[in-house]
Amino acid sequence: MLTPEYQLTDLDGDGQQELIWKEGGWIGVFTMKDGQVKQLASGRDVKLCEGNIIAVTRSYLDDNKTYCYYRIVDGNAVLVDYLRYDKDM
Repeated sequence: MLTPEYQLTDLDGDGQQELIWKEGGWIGVFTMKDGQVKQLASGRDVKLCEGNIIAVTRSYLDDNKTYCYYRIVDGNAVLVDYLRYDKDM
C-alpha cells in the first residue's frame, strides 16, 4: 500500500493554503472556497512550476497531448496558457 504525500502552500498569496496531494501516480491540488473543498487541478501529470503555475499535461489518442498552465486567482484555477500537440498536424 502506498503512503500518500501532501504539501500545504499558499499558491496565490491570499493567506489560504492550498493542498497538493499525491497518491500513487495521481496528484490533486485543492483549496477551500466559501467553506467548501474545491479541486483546482488533478491528474497523473500535474506539476507545480516557477511562479506557482500549475502545469497539467494530458495524453489522448495516439500520443497526442494537451498542456494547460493555470494560475490560482481568488480560489479558482485560471487558464494562462494552452498548447495542443497533435502528431498528425
